[in-house]
Amino acid sequence: MPTNVTFQRWSYALISLALALLILAFFGVERAIRRQLQSDTRIVLKAVLQAETRGVRAWYSQQQVLAETLAKQPLILNALQKKTTQAAPEMMAWIHQTPYPDFVLANSQGQVVQASQVKARQAWASVSEEVRQQALSGKSRLVETFVKVQAKEDPQLAMLTPVWANNQVKGLLLLSLNPSLSFPSLLQGDSWGQSSETYLIDPQGVMLTPSRFESQLKAIQLLPPGKSSALHLKLRNPEVNLLKHPQRTPKEAQALTPMAADLIAGRSGTRIQPYRDYRGVQVIGSWHWDQELGLGIVTEIDADEAFQSLYTTEWWLYGFTFFAVCLLLGLSRAFYTSHQQLEKVTEMLQEREAHFYSIFESAQDAILILDGESIYECNPAALRLFGYPKKELLGLAWHAISPLYQPDGQLSMTDSRGYLLETTTGKKLRFDWRFENSQSEQFNANVRLNPLQIGELYYCQATIRERPSEGGGL
Repeated sequence: MPTNVTFQRWSYALISLALALLILAFFGVERAIRRQLQSDTRIVLKAVLQAETRGVRAWYSQQQVLAETLAKQPLILNALQKKTTQAAPEMMAWIHQTPYPDFVLANSQGQVVQASQVKARQAWASVSEEVRQQALSGKSRLVETFVKVQAKEDPQLAMLTPVWANNQVKGLLLLSLNPSLSFPSLLQGDSWGQSSETYLIDPQGVMLTPSRFESQLKAIQLLPPGKSSALHLKLRNPEVNLLKHPQRTPKEAQALTPMAADLIAGRSGTRIQPYRDYRGVQVIGSWHWDQELGLGIVTEIDADEAFQSLYTTEWWLYGFTFFAVCLLLGLSRAFYTSHQQLEKVTEMLQEREAHFYSIFESAQDAILILDGESIYECNPAALRLFGYPKKELLGLAWHAISPLYQPDGQLSMTDSRGYLLETTTGKKLRFDWRFENSQSEQFNANVRLNPLQIGELYYCQATIRERPSEGGGL
């Protein structure tokens, strides 16, 4: 019985240990999966950004080639030599055949020679002297211009390219762009997710290309009426999700998004820890400041979509761990209850054993516990009756404490085996028997044999009471 109690205690301890190991394993597996997914996501973000950057550079190169090709047209060189301030009809017909809606042709001193309309002249006036001098050095470049619309300055994009004649720069050609038509289609498609987008920003943190979330921006009134996000949206951090709290639009003095702040400082990077974009939505992204182009390239995706597989895996892990914890707690409870019951049973058996042992020790009749024919245990009354020390009496056979023959002439060995064999079948016997003590003195006694089971072992209990008168036999 003590062995079973010890087993129960060890089982309870092992279940507790298994529970602790399971919880540690959950956090270890979850952390490993999270790290691996974040590493894979970082690689994908960088790969998408590199592909988008190559696309933007290719587009930029095409725009330079196209602008420089148009600047070599005889029509442009002739218009530059005439030095007229009015756009000739042939120039207007020419511009309508190109992807550019407006143009300004100026000489090397910056004086406008021809312009498609007044807004084009306003755009030219907004180009800084520094930018003009860079173009006069012989390289086309993308520039931001501004025109007045209802007393407000409206930003536009344009290609500024030099006009060459006789291997010298004789003037500058400003060709305005339509952002929604000019930029690569890959900036507006699904790069690698339903919420992913790639866009360009200028050194002031203004979005240069249309957002793929135009409808959302209009719904939360983040854009002026009738305006596109291209050139009209400054990437400020609203600090809340505007899709859920549309009334809390970002203020003019509010900080830029972490990504935009990095880019205008000329830094490139990748961020896996979610941050808020211009909608206030938690996103992750990768960005690069292209020094040659003078603009930043950004690719982002909503964090919820990017980490959807992680969230699904975590839910499965949570579910499995919860089930396993409940199972272990149930087993622990069962073992604990069983342990408590076993302790109660053990305590009861110990009390009963102590009670029976007390009766056994204090009995007036001699009691022998027999294992087969040998004496396995005896009480003090048996020691007094037979006159043996306990260590000598234990182990003696039944016939060893009997004379050779019983009064009826039967051999004690044969007769005793018969009685003991009957007892093993479950019978209770009562008979007279003649014994012999350690002093070889014989005496008659009444004997009661009862079968006795201790655990899984079977014994025979003999209760012996000496008869005062001699004789009788069996």
